[in-house]
Amino acid sequence: MNEIEKRSLKIIEEALDRQVSDIHFQPKENYIQLQFRIAGELHPYIQIKEQLYTKMLSHFKFQANMDIGEKRRPQNGALTLSFHGKKVSIRLSTMPTPFNESLVLRLLPQENNFSFKDLFLFPNPANRMPALIQEQAGFMILTGPTGSGKTTTIYALLHQAVSKYNRRVLTIEDPVEKISDSFTQLEVNERAGITFSEGFKASLRHDPDIIMIGEIRDGETAKIAIKAALSGHLIITTMHAKNTIGALYRLLEFGISFSDIQQTVTAVATQNLINTICPNCKGSCGPQCSSQTKRRLAVFELLSDQNLIEALAHIYNPKNPLPTYPTLRDEINKAIQLGYLPKDYNERWNDAS
Repeated sequence: MNEIEKRSLKIIEEALDRQVSDIHFQPKENYIQLQFRIAGELHPYIQIKEQLYTKMLSHFKFQANMDIGEKRRPQNGALTLSFHGKKVSIRLSTMPTPFNESLVLRLLPQENNFSFKDLFLFPNPANRMPALIQEQAGFMILTGPTGSGKTTTIYALLHQAVSKYNRRVLTIEDPVEKISDSFTQLEVNERAGITFSEGFKASLRHDPDIIMIGEIRDGETAKIAIKAALSGHLIITTMHAKNTIGALYRLLEFGISFSDIQQTVTAVATQNLINTICPNCKGSCGPQCSSQTKRRLAVFELLSDQNLIEALAHIYNPKNPLPTYPTLRDEINKAIQLGYLPKDYNERWNDAS
């Protein structure tokens, strides 16, 4: 093992010890600034020389089967490493900047399998989800910003579908974030001709009860997913939208007809991760706090059943009233009132959203 490999592994190992989700290598004019994202917030780590970083960047690209010589275009890659007998999947993203290429590593520990009921600060809004995955057909959407725990929630839900309800699950992901032998996983690989479209066609012949799509990003994927739901399959996916009703409008923007949305969509959920007040730090934690993973929980908003019917009626005719149901804002207000969040959190959340 050469010095560059040792330095690279040391940075990742330090990040794992601190429960880091992302490592940022940010090029500056005369050096490279490393930052750790911990519990949703960026913290400065160390500075390294550009010469060392260039060698480390080439090492990471080689490990992730990326083009080492390509410096003018953004690239994505993935690799899996093992630390102390535990596997960690790492997603890499590079982007050219005026000084050097920027690099972000997203760390995805493979052993962190959470129980569905333990993911939420207030479990009641999410308790309907396990019942919905027993449906024979339909379309379930989970929305939220990047890093809001959508994938963790869906994986926990799918594990419950397999272990408790004996359902056959097939996933189509780009890339596969957590390897599991509980269900069949297909990774999109456009170079090899495995697109979302081709993956769907193959999955429908594989006798699944539930098909999970990692993310709906465009109209083509949305139309294929709706078609699968109309053919009698249960589809679960994620999408970027501001809230639950916003996801329904997003489907319309993707070219899905209102009647198809009405026939297929069984539930839309939105979640966000919050950092509850730490009992050790009496407020926001620093990077060294050991209790951070226990404090980072999700708040959840679910639109289903009669509320979903009323929401669709409002979209069809805005004169119809919006449904009344617990929203993310209601859940956050409750957390503030019960002392889980600081009193100024609502103001900061408004600015962020």
